[in-house]
Amino acid sequence: MPGEIVFGNIDGTPIHIEYFRNREASAKKGEGGLLRMGDVGYQDEAGWFYFLYRKGSSLRKNGDFISAALIEKELGEHPWVSDAFVYGVPSSNGVAGESDTVAAIVLVDDSSFDLNEFWSYCSKRLERSHIPSYLQLVQSIPKTSSEKPLLHSISQSFDTSASNVFMFEGG
Repeated sequence: MPGEIVFGNIDGTPIHIEYFRNREASAKKGEGGLLRMGDVGYQDEAGWFYFLYRKGSSLRKNGDFISAALIEKELGEHPWVSDAFVYGVPSSNGVAGESDTVAAIVLVDDSSFDLNEFWSYCSKRLERSHIPSYLQLVQSIPKTSSEKPLLHSISQSFDTSASNVFMFEGG
């Protein structure tokens, strides 16, 4: 079962974290004497640990919590996709806390892109709740120097009526 990945000292002594002039963040990061990084994962029967997503990067769609990282992984395995970034926009159903998911993708070669085939790929590889609500074709995904996508930059260019945005109509 997925849970927060935490670290502790082998001898049981509490880990103390101290952020400069930020007691609240320090207390939260070292709550219970453990180092809390904000990552979610699980351990399998053989003892292997698996990272699923970073807290705060999951989205809620139709009542289900979904992982943007999982969707990005699957989309990134498609031979037409050179880069992918999944983010949420306010849900068209108007429910507070819900998101419609947008998959911003960079194509290797847009001349061979087939939207119906791409939606079919998504339907085969992703659970229904993880299929993006929208596909946003972009030339590049703006990123920080550490390769973290710039959500603000990419989401500003999202418009449901734009010619590079397609809505999933898979029923």
